[in-house]
Amino acid sequence: MNQSAMVIGTCIIDLEITDGDSLKDKRQVVKSLIERLRHRFPVSVAQLDDHDLWHSATLGVAVVTNRTTHAHQVLNKLLDYVESDPRVLVVACQMEML
Repeated sequence: MNQSAMVIGTCIIDLEITDGDSLKDKRQVVKSLIERLRHRFPVSVAQLDDHDLWHSATLGVAVVTNRTTHAHQVLNKLLDYVESDPRVLVVACQMEML
């Protein structure tokens, strides 16, 4: 039986929400961003923390592939995409390959 390698790339992104003055506004920005990431990239995305804070959110992203370089490419392009969104500011990002 042929064994294939599996690489799981993860990324935790801490965001500052620059667009909006309420928890409702923040949720709309985060929901929109998550949906756009899911449609644009082959990843799973979820909000991990800061559910009740108006101006911050923590997103968790995971990609499963057979090459570490591919996982890095996907996560780096995703991070560039998030950084280009004027409604948010990336405060921190932590990537890990498993």
